[in-house]
Amino acid sequence: MSRPPRFFLASPLGSRGEYVLDDNESRHAVQVLRLREGDAASVFDGRGAHAAGVVVKADGKRVRLRLEAPEREPAPTPRLGLAVAIPKGGRWQNLVEKATELGADRLIPILAERSVSRGEGDPARWRRWSIEAAKQCLRSRLPEISRPLPLAELLEREGGRGYPLFLADSGGEAPMRLRKRLIGAADLLFLVGPEGGFTSAEAESLRQAGAAAVRLSPFVLRIETAALAALAAAWSLQG
Repeated sequence: MSRPPRFFLASPLGSRGEYVLDDNESRHAVQVLRLREGDAASVFDGRGAHAAGVVVKADGKRVRLRLEAPEREPAPTPRLGLAVAIPKGGRWQNLVEKATELGADRLIPILAERSVSRGEGDPARWRRWSIEAAKQCLRSRLPEISRPLPLAELLEREGGRGYPLFLADSGGEAPMRLRKRLIGAADLLFLVGPEGGFTSAEAESLRQAGAAAVRLSPFVLRIETAALAALAAAWSLQG
């Protein structure tokens, strides 16, 4: 049996009752999915809440749903952060989508000295990619997607917070050897550099910030592959 279509609700989902989808979601519901009054649907608000319901009004502009009492997706512990150099072209969209599916709670684009992409693009569009991925994988929390940050600014902001920092590095340790660093941690941050790697000065700043090097593969990985391997390693470290 197929599951009902799932929509993003821009407003917080607090209790049972009637809610209205925004213009984009309403158009998709009516013009693409052809939903009508009485059809089943479900929503999530990107903050962890989700609910099932039915369509009570559907026209070309707005869709109104009557929703049951919402349920909440458990808050992650620790929260998974991914700070990554932006790859070229459509690979960035793929990274955002797959990072959402793999449970990243924060996504921070890094601007490193050897970065090819300098973070051009529309963060609102990046969020839309994440929403579409969350619909497909039944996730109810959206990752926070930061503006692009220079590495030095990132380390200044994140380095003193006391939670574990991990760096994707072919010369690092196996993930399981670093599991003890997660004991009691509320957050963790995995860093993935540009395809040319971090410069020696950047690597030294990462070392001084306490980043532990993690070996994700015996081979050289592209940015998006390393980023997804990092998230998988983060899940294994929690096991």
